[in-house]
Amino acid sequence: MRFKRYKHYIYRYKGVAITDQYFEVEQSFFIWPRADRGYYWDEQARPGGLFAERTELTPMPPYLLETPETTEFYYTKVMEKEPALFTKLADTPLTKEGILAFANAYGKLTRGEAVLTPRYSYPKGQKDEKPWKHGVLGLREGEGGRTYGEVFGESLGFWRREIRDMRCTLKLWGWLVNQNMVALERVIHWSKDGHGVNYVLTDWEMLPEAKAADDIMDQLKATQTPFSAGLLASKDHHGEIFARFKPGDVLLPARYLVQSRINKKLQEHLVRPRLLMNERNQLEPYFYPESLLAALWYQFFRVATGKNQLRRCSVCGLWADVTEKRKNWSRHKECANRERVRRSRAKNSGHKLATRAP
Repeated sequence: MRFKRYKHYIYRYKGVAITDQYFEVEQSFFIWPRADRGYYWDEQARPGGLFAERTELTPMPPYLLETPETTEFYYTKVMEKEPALFTKLADTPLTKEGILAFANAYGKLTRGEAVLTPRYSYPKGQKDEKPWKHGVLGLREGEGGRTYGEVFGESLGFWRREIRDMRCTLKLWGWLVNQNMVALERVIHWSKDGHGVNYVLTDWEMLPEAKAADDIMDQLKATQTPFSAGLLASKDHHGEIFARFKPGDVLLPARYLVQSRINKKLQEHLVRPRLLMNERNQLEPYFYPESLLAALWYQFFRVATGKNQLRRCSVCGLWADVTEKRKNWSRHKECANRERVRRSRAKNSGHKLATRAP
């Protein structure tokens, strides 16, 4: 079954038995476009169109755009092909090259962070093919009698923020699952009077081993490392949650922090229920993410709720979806084969050396 019954009521209306069945949606449907000629970083595109004024909220260049040579888009079922793709986003380097490699493999994260006017243009009245080939949402006349096309793009800052958010939350989840108390104590901080719980999330590899909240904040400011911090819960802020915490405990506050971050992302990047027809033209319930970023956080959501299980490969160290695998799974099949070949070669090499010894 692709979905399961979790409530079943029977009541009568005018002598007729009526059954109400409520189902928990287990299946999802998601396809996402990827430009056939890849993407590039545009340093000269102007956000908001030709005549928009820049503000503090305007995303700064460079912007990720489809290349001008793009002729079509490939649509793939990303979630089926990569059930643990959100872990790859978390592992993506924050460099232009690292982000570009991810985009070239899977596409942009959203439909577009901002409306941009790229540098490509052509004279007014020109009938030939436009010098850009990727999707242009509309045309507008600009300065000097030239017409410009508007496209959607994503800034480098946007990509870096989303990668950090996924990386920090995934690392926190891993510490929580493994009950790594030392690591969790760096994230969760109780106030001295015990009336509130604060949190600090950052790229911990950038910091030396610091435990005290004051030391961590001082080091973050000194190294200018990006971080997020704030009040998690107190008697006056999410008091019903705070009442569940035991003074000094870090496990339950950490679980609530994971819950809060995933919920916030799913609110920003929507995953909506949809009715779709199956191959027999029957209506079935699906969850439908509205962007690649929504799909990635939905994958994380399923892992956090136990619908899917992840485990790191003991050979390559990458995450793998082990939901349908045996309980003692430890490595990818291809990694196991490579390891087997490596050991065989090492053994044969040692044997040859031994036979040649005087």
